[in-house]
Amino acid sequence: IADQLIKQQDATRAVLGVSVSDSPEGDGALVRAVEPGGPAERAGIEQGAVITGVGERLIEGGDALVAAIRSQAPGDTVTVTYASREGDSPNTVDVMLGEAR
Repeated sequence: IADQLIKQQDATRAVLGVSVSDSPEGDGALVRAVEPGGPAERAGIEQGAVITGVGERLIEGGDALVAAIRSQAPGDTVTVTYASREGDSPNTVDVMLGEAR
């Protein structure tokens, strides 16, 4: 990020295009909102889904998901593991991350 600031006067970060909180059940990040046209929506992740993994990384809550996504670069493709609803069987989908300033 420091190099971006020096070269471009601003920095970018990777985004999944969701607002999340900790899952009430304690396992995963509960998707509270999905950005229209964003990476998550294009991948089929909907509001109410519970994200439990990004790549090999276990997601225990909302903060863990934010950290996992921000450790990537915009345009990276990551495998996201999620259940459509709490208690459903998990799905996996490859998502190309978006960019935010």
